[in-house]
Amino acid sequence: MSSTIGKDIRQKLRDAAGSSGVGVETAGEGVVVSVDVDGCDRYAAGIRGLRVNPAEPLNDVGGVAERIADRVDVIDRLKVIEYDAPQGEAILRSAEPEADEAGVTYWEATVKPDETAVHRYHKAHAEPDRQVIVEPAMHREIGELADQIVDAINGAAE
Repeated sequence: MSSTIGKDIRQKLRDAAGSSGVGVETAGEGVVVSVDVDGCDRYAAGIRGLRVNPAEPLNDVGGVAERIADRVDVIDRLKVIEYDAPQGEAILRSAEPEADEAGVTYWEATVKPDETAVHRYHKAHAEPDRQVIVEPAMHREIGELADQIVDAINGAAE
């Protein structure tokens, strides 16, 4: 199980306390992890997204997508909703999105050979397009999410 990536992310988030609109990045274990942060305090941050770029392109996008669905549990459980093998792209979404009279809110992960990106979206019923939303999370949760995605990309056993 990955641990250095999550620790590095948590430390960099603590170092960014008091900042707004910053990016936090760390490299190791054959990947570069970037977190787009909107406001950060001593223990938590608002994240716009998390990206993991492998040093070498992924050969098995479908396998990585399945491992993400099986192993990522720090956010909503995700399920593979689309896998386009010829394009080398998979899309995962919250298995149980939050829905109310205003719209639907869900997590989405896109897996491509050169990047895996995770965002939180809100789609208002009255609007044609969805919007990326800032999701508050503890530094620990952000580090765990990074570790879980890295483990899925690297194929680490549980």
